[in-house]
Amino acid sequence: DEVLVHATVLDIEGRRMSKSLGTGVDPLELIARYGSDATRFSLLYQCASDQDIRFGEERTEMARNFCNKIWNASRFVLMNLGDDFAPAEDVPGMVREGGSLPERWIVSRYGRMLETVEGALKRFEMAEASRALYTFFWSEFCDWFVEMCKPALREGGSEGERAKQTLCYVLDGTLRALHPFMPFITEEISQQLPGAGESI
Repeated sequence: DEVLVHATVLDIEGRRMSKSLGTGVDPLELIARYGSDATRFSLLYQCASDQDIRFGEERTEMARNFCNKIWNASRFVLMNLGDDFAPAEDVPGMVREGGSLPERWIVSRYGRMLETVEGALKRFEMAEASRALYTFFWSEFCDWFVEMCKPALREGGSEGERAKQTLCYVLDGTLRALHPFMPFITEEISQQLPGAGESI
């Protein structure tokens, strides 16, 4: 029923892509160099509705680095969950009732990020949605929350368990939100999370 016509993709100097002029970009070469998820995400990240896209490979490098960040953060979470970990049914409720300030903060920021992404997708604003996901995961989840919960993970006990539940809950939900943008890495990681279904 609805078709999105995205902005024109130009080369880095603002010229239309053309094979005859040699200004085109072969997506297969980008995929071979950076991966399909990084190529896909970099295009969506630049796909603002009101301006042409000046495509340069530095955005694809940024997206590849983001894929690495997702992979490394997920490995950290999985390493700390342990073999006997089982996801709780109501992590937001558990955090509201007795969570630490960092746990309440990240669950709140996660909810706000989901609202931003959902609203942007309804308006077909792919750049806004992808940037909200990027900023939340890199800055708020990895740079802040993962670091803030390390003492609780070392301490163990009920605080450590609640930190694990919060980490798993936010990671799982963020992977689901990222899935339309990065289908391969999110599917691969989600299958390693406790309680994973047949597919994300």
